[in-house]
Amino acid sequence: MRLLLHIGTEKTGTKSLQTWFAQNREPLRQQGVHYPTSLGDRVHRSLALFAMDPNQPDERFVQEGIQSAVDHQAFCERTFNSFTRECDAFAAIPTWILSCEQLHSRLATQEMVERVKSFLCDRFESIKVIVHLRPQVDLAVSLASTGARGGTRINAAWFAPDPEQEYYFNYNLSVGWWENVFGENAVTIVPFKRKPNLVKMLIDELSIEDSSMTPVERKNEALDWRSIALSNALALYNPSRDFNEVFIDDWPFRERLEIGLELAQRFQS
Repeated sequence: MRLLLHIGTEKTGTKSLQTWFAQNREPLRQQGVHYPTSLGDRVHRSLALFAMDPNQPDERFVQEGIQSAVDHQAFCERTFNSFTRECDAFAAIPTWILSCEQLHSRLATQEMVERVKSFLCDRFESIKVIVHLRPQVDLAVSLASTGARGGTRINAAWFAPDPEQEYYFNYNLSVGWWENVFGENAVTIVPFKRKPNLVKMLIDELSIEDSSMTPVERKNEALDWRSIALSNALALYNPSRDFNEVFIDDWPFRERLEIGLELAQRFQS
């Protein structure tokens, strides 16, 4: 079996890709492509949780009941056993696809990437890592839109760099870990600006006949800078932001947020 391992990054249409593969799981199997369920139905987050340090704060740890190193070890054993059973059950399917953007956003050291390889290497004859890279400034601005949707106040302080997440915007560092662990030839970098539709690229690469499948749904989640400003202002009167998700998509989008050269250089140097 061969594996295509899609690690994001975030804000590159990952939700659309994962939704398409999950919705079309059965017809894809008929064409020799398997999108697993044991690591997550849509997003294969369990693989990222397996690779993370047990003391690394993460909301999914709470959801999975992981409160200690012992809990994390038990989770890792369950995850490995579940994936092993799925591998055995679908061993006749030649091509597998895993997708989880947290494999980029949450794995903060090369050691964590090595855990991913240890989890997968005995099951697949070949592993191709796919990294969909968006310019760092565009990524930061897109994250600001996501933050505004979730109730975060967006200002200059929000864009201040976090030393503990240097790897997140430093692609040389983070992609370098994957190249070091899996080999440079095993890592394919796809520029988001040139190829924004990764699903189409994979359909073409795998020669998938998709005419009868559920189409790819793409949604522009970017917010106009005035929408972000209005969201900030309304929050002063309604901190709970109960209205945001109801109305924010109805606000017009004409101009994206521009953060200026000084802030941009913090992300893209």
